[in-house]
Order: sequence, then structure tokens, then C-alpha cells
Amino acid sequence: MRGILEGLECLHKFGIAHRDIKMENIMFREYNRLEPVIVDFGLAILTEEEPYVFYRCGTPGYVAP
Repeated sequence: MRGILEGLECLHKFGIAHRDIKMENIMFREYNRLEPVIVDFGLAILTEEEPYVFYRCGTPGYVAP
């Protein structure tokens, strides 16, 4: 969990919002090392792009109500 949170912190530091965090978008870097990597940036945006920050997107089962 720590590795995932550190990855999100790094993304946010650079002004990137992933917008589709779920188990399927977290992989391990190597087979025998439990080092998580965030993948699938298809819905990611720069938070400076104001109008896009408020669009509803993501996987329906994981979107907050």
C-alpha cells in the first residue's frame, strides 16, 4: 500500500490526476518483487486543465457516488 500511495503522491506533485485507480491498474514491477507500479493513464489529466477536472469518468463500479 505504501508504494501505491508514494506513486500517487508523486503524480499529484507534478499536477497529474490518474482518475481510474483500481486493482486492475496496479501491477508489480518484477515477478518476485512486490514493488507496485501504477499503470493505464488513459483517463489521466493535468489538474491545471480546469474544465476536465470536473468531468465524470472512470470505471462505473469504482466511481464514488
